[in-house]
Amino acid sequence: MIVTQIYKGHRVIAKDRGYEFGIQSPENLKCLDFLNLDTGRPVKGGSGPEGGPPEILPDGIRYYYNERRVSHPENGADIRVYDKNLVHIPDGTKIDGVMQDEQYIAHRRDEIRQWLKVKADFECYDFSGDDICVINFRGGEYVNAKDVFLPQSYWDMAVANMRKTNPNFRFVVITDDVQTAKKFFP
Repeated sequence: MIVTQIYKGHRVIAKDRGYEFGIQSPENLKCLDFLNLDTGRPVKGGSGPEGGPPEILPDGIRYYYNERRVSHPENGADIRVYDKNLVHIPDGTKIDGVMQDEQYIAHRRDEIRQWLKVKADFECYDFSGDDICVINFRGGEYVNAKDVFLPQSYWDMAVANMRKTNPNFRFVVITDDVQTAKKFFP
């Protein structure tokens, strides 16, 4: 089995099935400088758009499976849920999908914590005080998705509500999109 992004449910599915795994194009991962990440066995060959389907499968890969997509009936937003067929794929399958349902990973939570350990040089505990509130701001591909991208008013209300809990909170923003986050949190 090969994976295209940082784990998601991919590595867990491979481990549960007793398969090897590999990440296609691991050099594109933004996390390798601060995580000791096992990228599995090397994936060679193959081509196609990110998210699939592949035009050519990688060497040694015989099958392709894309997690079942579920769209919100009113706005078409991608709201995928657990795909019971995904966890029964044969060995030698390239998989794509978001795999964000907890059912894929909950039973291996402790192992995942070990897999995603931050390198000692990058470990930081400065943001763990009682006066710190961490905001996870998702930008990137969400910015142009009006049905899922949260407006400024959402963040303003969230900060105001947290200040009711602790008026002295200092806010730390974690993001995949620094440029957009700076517009929301100057």
